[in-house]
Amino acid sequence: MQPLMVMSREREGGREGGNVHGFELFVAKREIANAYTELNQPLVQRARFLQQAAGAAEGDDEAQVHDEEFCVALEHALPPTGGWGCGVDRLTMFLSDKHNIKEVLLFPAMKPELGSAGATAAAAAAAAAATAAASPGSGGAATVSFAAVVPPSSLAPWRGLDVGSVEGMKKLTAALSGESFLGGKEGPGQVDAQLFEVLKAGMEGGKEGGVSSQALPPAVRRWFQTVAQFVPGVRASWK
Repeated sequence: MQPLMVMSREREGGREGGNVHGFELFVAKREIANAYTELNQPLVQRARFLQQAAGAAEGDDEAQVHDEEFCVALEHALPPTGGWGCGVDRLTMFLSDKHNIKEVLLFPAMKPELGSAGATAAAAAAAAAATAAASPGSGGAATVSFAAVVPPSSLAPWRGLDVGSVEGMKKLTAALSGESFLGGKEGPGQVDAQLFEVLKAGMEGGKEGGVSSQALPPAVRRWFQTVAQFVPGVRASWK
């Protein structure tokens, strides 16, 4: 289900029903257009964005990015709205009798040829980088190290800890094991906002040019990139 769709008001066991206000247009067994009623409730929309952010932290590539400006705009009111979208690529597939969308895309996703020298070298470099970024017995934790000391005024048990160190990264990885946020499964909290700012400042001043989030351990990287989607004002409001 798309995060902008309106759910049916029919409830089963206290929960929203599985239906949405929308329809899809099919011609000759092919989808041509998609249409739905826009969700205009800011609290529900913000909660859905948080669900999407949690999915992104768990590795969902199709999760939508949190858009706080859109939520604020909804707080100023949006009248009942709906619309439909016709995919030009799918329409072209139908008119040209093609069965694969890549046959009609102007710039389809290209992949390197198997066995080419360039692809082999790139794969070898990527493997070497992955090996160098992981330390034996650390569960894949990166060996990247920089100064990022949590202020004494922060929440326990993080106060005074250098989260940019190898040991700090291991502790962050352990805390995020099976969790999307440090604040728990319900969503991000104050501890997420505080540690994000400390880690961000440490990464920006870690070395010349800064430290990329790609150098972080996988669990920490997903958490960092997800929290970064929220604007500073939203992060400051987390409890």
